Amino acid sequence: MKSYEEMIAFIVKDITEGPSHLRYQKWVAYILLSEAYGKSQEDVSKDINDGIEVFEKALKEKRRSENRASNEARRLANLAKKETT
Repeated sequence: MKSYEEMIAFIVKDITEGPSHLRYQKWVAYILLSEAYGKSQEDVSKDINDGIEVFEKALKEKRRSENRASNEARRLANLAKKETT
């Protein structure tokens, strides 16, 4: 059996990268993990939500950096176009 932390990471990965309907069915994971590992559903819920928050924060930062790179490339292309005209 996997450790509690490994199961939390597995559930977070499935919820964040899987089909969107899994987000609305995560309560099942709360019940199963709380029963299997002897934790309260509130603790399991908090741990899963913390994991999702960390994942979404990293995804948001990745998008921001991609947008910054795209904006910089567009800015440089515009400057190059101005210099040739």
